[in-house]
Amino acid sequence: MNNNIWNLSKDDILPSLRLSYQYLPSYLKRCFAYCSIFPKGYPIDRKQMVLLWMAQGFLEHSMVEKAEEEVGNEYFTELLSRSLIEQLNDDTDGERFVMHCLVHDLATIVSGKSCSKLESGRGRIHHFLYHQEEYDLYKKFEIVDDFECLRSFLSI
Repeated sequence: MNNNIWNLSKDDILPSLRLSYQYLPSYLKRCFAYCSIFPKGYPIDRKQMVLLWMAQGFLEHSMVEKAEEEVGNEYFTELLSRSLIEQLNDDTDGERFVMHCLVHDLATIVSGKSCSKLESGRGRIHHFLYHQEEYDLYKKFEIVDDFECLRSFLSI
């Protein structure tokens, strides 16, 4: 309540969401920000997300005697318990989740330009998502030549 972030815009919900982000442990911040690579409303598969976090080296498991995938599931559960990810209503197997659109906006803000979609501009992009269409042109991918720090390229 005494935080200066409330002075940004009293009519906007993002300042309160930003506080939720600020109090996340650092190991969860990068996992949360990485979720912004997917479009709003995109169903996130829990296992796929954990594997992506593993591939990026986001999971701190060397100090603990747990498997990396188990640590990833704990991270995911913690984001779920903080309501930063929510289970899809029509999910029957309990493995598909989604980010609320405002939470996704926050994830996009905190990820900066490191997570990008094809429509976004250029910059120091680390994680790139491409939404595949029926007929794609090669020229569409010329922008990727400028990505010097690219670590992941996902196509959905």
